[in-house]
Amino acid sequence: MNLPHYCTLHVASEKQNINIKYFKAIIGDLNLPEFDWHSLTHLCNALYNAAADFVCYNGLSQFITEPTRSNNILDVVLCSDVLGCEYINMHPPSGNSDHNTAVFEVNLSLPIYKDASAIGLVSTNYSKADWDGINSYLANCNWNVIFADCADVNQY
Repeated sequence: MNLPHYCTLHVASEKQNINIKYFKAIIGDLNLPEFDWHSLTHLCNALYNAAADFVCYNGLSQFITEPTRSNNILDVVLCSDVLGCEYINMHPPSGNSDHNTAVFEVNLSLPIYKDASAIGLVSTNYSKADWDGINSYLANCNWNVIFADCADVNQY
């Protein structure tokens, strides 16, 4: 995502909170070579000020700490949750790119509903079940091994 400067300025200068209730992430090439993501210091101009305001206003943290092109961190993995990304590793450029490749994991947790069917998330249709396949699978389970460490029915 290599946005022209005017697009970056337009998006960032809105200063609007991203209206997402949970996890926020922006990943791509912001092309701000004079932005020090560790200290949040930058050139004093409209583009850099707008980007800094946008990052701060939305509570985003930068997870890339190594240069992505030459000695600059041009690419970002910005997340609203400080535990949202981990295992970030930089690799050589891929394909014809002149930027290093960032490989990382995103940590998301989904809400757990006690009765998912009550809110329309789960709908059971037993008529479409593969009963022969289920029966075959269960018949071939080694139940003695599966329950070997259980002293009673409540332990599994």
